[in-house]
Amino acid sequence: MKIGVFGDSFAHKCDLIGPDYIEKYNWFTEELKDRILENISKDRYFWHDYLQEKGHEVIEYSLGGTDIYYSYYQWCHNHHNCDRCIFVVTCPYRYSIRDKKNATGHHERDYWVGVTGYDQAKQNMDTVRNLKEKRLANAFLMYYREIFDRDTHRHLTFNKLMLEDVKRQRPDTLFIPAITDEKPCLANIYTEEMKKAKINPDKILDMRLGHLTRQNQYLLGKQVHKAFENRVQEFIVNLEDYDFNFSEEIIKKNWPRKKTIKQTILELYGN
Repeated sequence: MKIGVFGDSFAHKCDLIGPDYIEKYNWFTEELKDRILENISKDRYFWHDYLQEKGHEVIEYSLGGTDIYYSYYQWCHNHHNCDRCIFVVTCPYRYSIRDKKNATGHHERDYWVGVTGYDQAKQNMDTVRNLKEKRLANAFLMYYREIFDRDTHRHLTFNKLMLEDVKRQRPDTLFIPAITDEKPCLANIYTEEMKKAKINPDKILDMRLGHLTRQNQYLLGKQVHKAFENRVQEFIVNLEDYDFNFSEEIIKKNWPRKKTIKQTILELYGN
């Protein structure tokens, strides 16, 4: 079965230490790079992998940091290519726009930029240096300050209508809550992992693929597959279904002490 996955970083198999990232920088010799990539491929796991192990073809239309409209936009243009769909519902307060004019690449994903709320917009405004990026950061900042906060209900209503349209056209879609205040969601697994591992975020690099450890990516894939096979429409996140017992080795690999990405890759996967 061909499954289309739509959503944010909880649905986007984009690895901070994956092949795309390592190929981008000329850090290692070819021999060392091949060894690192082989070690990484053996170690990393995403919930999509579980579905593929069950014989499904997973097509990813998701992108980290994007809003519900991005997912809906991708769904409108691509769901007809899929036998079934999984829609991972992100934070309702995010805002993304398609900025093809200032794109950093030629893939559809490269055309999109966005922020999650006023605080991130303010941070972007303070850190970006490029004039075009500065103008866009300021536009986001003004939107959240002058429009969003005055009429939040309007923004949330549009999100609700988009999700209802997906349900109306494709009632066989599985909806997975990623970031929400209304119900248990994938972000709760993320925070529970940090809590149980006693992680201080200021002192580590978070290397988790898709925000979760390998063991919980596997368990998530198992739960998603079960819900998918049972044709459930609303996926329920229950923390009791996940494993929060971490060995020192797991903690070291997922939350190494803060260093450069290059140093971390060498220490974890260079041998």
